[in-house]
Amino acid sequence: MQLQTAADVSRATSSVLEPEALIYQTVNLVRDRFDLYYVGLFLLDEEHRYAVLQAGTGEAGREMVNRGHRLDVVVCP
Repeated sequence: MQLQTAADVSRATSSVLEPEALIYQTVNLVRDRFDLYYVGLFLLDEEHRYAVLQAGTGEAGREMVNRGHRLDVVVCP
């Protein structure tokens, strides 16, 4: 199932040209295929100080994206 999901995400990457649509399609695909309650996708900001939520599933995900939810990046030695 994991390999099939990876293949489906790969197909979506080559067929969806709008980055935001691709991100949302990916989080929903992963949530559905792995029967997860919540999936979020974070990307680093330009300074690599924060991981910023780009997409999240469900109402909670939409709310966190709208609020600009982010996590501090901690570099371990």
